[in-house]
Parts: sequence; structure tokens; C-alpha cells
Amino acid sequence: MPFINDVHDPLVARTCVLMLDAVELLHRRGFHQVRALPYMAPSGMHWRCEVSVEDQDQDTGETREVRYSMADGPVLAGLQIEKTTTTAQAADALHRALGAPSPHASDPTYTRWYTDLLAACREHRALPVAFSDSWEPLPGWEIGWNSGIIQPPSPV
Repeated sequence: MPFINDVHDPLVARTCVLMLDAVELLHRRGFHQVRALPYMAPSGMHWRCEVSVEDQDQDTGETREVRYSMADGPVLAGLQIEKTTTTAQAADALHRALGAPSPHASDPTYTRWYTDLLAACREHRALPVAFSDSWEPLPGWEIGWNSGIIQPPSPV
């Protein structure tokens, strides 16, 4: 794992892909400061992903983020994922959960890198992995855990 074909529950696989695609859609909507950080749990059993924005919540001072683990099942930011759930619905759920990030911060370098990352993920039908606590750091992000397919690291 995390090759999509290895995920036993199709709705969990769909949730993972929707989360990544929703971040890309938020970028296209102008929310360039939204970031995704996918990684493997220390056990190696679950893919996880944190979606956050660079600015902090003005009321609490905390980082605004949504955390997902395959162990959570087909629920993303409070949205129950079904076969018919669209990327736009997932993006809207993330947008609400992140507290409506500002569309004014432009970062075309990151958004281009992210689009290229997802293109590689689609080509290999695999989820990206930025790191895992169970192995040495890699020179970039791996497409499919233990695949050896390395993409350049995030520019941020």
C-alpha cells in the first residue's frame, strides 16, 4: 500500500483520491495556500494526509487543518463519501473545515508542483507519500509506498 488497487474498501480508496483531488480543485479556485501532506502511519498499515492552510485561525492562533487516515473509513471533513460524491463536494467540505482560507495568496510554483505530483499519482494509480517514520528520508515524495518512484519534494 498505498497503491489504489491494494486498498480493500473501494470507498476508502475513493476518499483518499477525493481528498487529493479536492486540494487541487481548491487551488484552481484560487486557494493556493492550501497544502496537502500525505504520509504513512508508523505501523505502515494506514496512509494519512493532513490538509492545512499556511495562515492561522485568527480567533485561536492554531493551524487550520483537516487530518485523514485510512482507518477513519469513508468520511472526509464530516462528509460521508459515497460512490457518487464529487470532487467539488469534497473540496467544499475541506473549504468549510479549513475556515474559508483567503483566496488572495498566490503560489503558482506550489500549485504547479502539486498538479504534477497528482499526474504521477494518476499514472501509477498510487497515493503519494512524503515520509514515513519507518524508513530513512527520501530525496522527494514517493508515489506508492516502497515503489521507488520518486517525485521532487514540495517547493515549500
